[in-house]
Amino acid sequence: MSKGQYTFTSKAIYFIFSILIVAAMFILFFNNAQEYQKGSVECLDNVYHELMIAKTLTSPSCFVYSDKELNRAIPGTIDLEKFTSTNLESCFKYLDLDSVDFLATGSVLSTKMQISVHNVTIGSNITSPYPLSKTVYLYENDKLVSTTPEVITYTFEESKC
Repeated sequence: MSKGQYTFTSKAIYFIFSILIVAAMFILFFNNAQEYQKGSVECLDNVYHELMIAKTLTSPSCFVYSDKELNRAIPGTIDLEKFTSTNLESCFKYLDLDSVDFLATGSVLSTKMQISVHNVTIGSNITSPYPLSKTVYLYENDKLVSTTPEVITYTFEESKC
């Protein structure tokens, strides 16, 4: 075998081996990135809880105060006359207030919720609490209760993930 053939053959084997190593590294990197994305999307409990909070603080069908003179609801305010357990259930009439099954991921989200504001508590009893607090203005009998905002505490079941 001549010297040129030996150099070409050894370089060809080296490049084939290098390409296989780079391809394996690329596949491992891609798999790692995919697993990370799957893990970050798998647990959506906190996002779902924030959406439930947003609904109670912005929807006129929940607890939000509706000004009759302006003929509009004022987000971030709570009407204490609307702050009842029956209104909480009607606010989430398309949602079972115990749990939601996600068929795509096979996970179950606990949607039990307890809300406390101004010494009034409504909702389910929570065994392992995970509290979230927001500030709101309170209205009662179409009058502002206080010029300083009150703290409303939402308590959910602690996430399993």
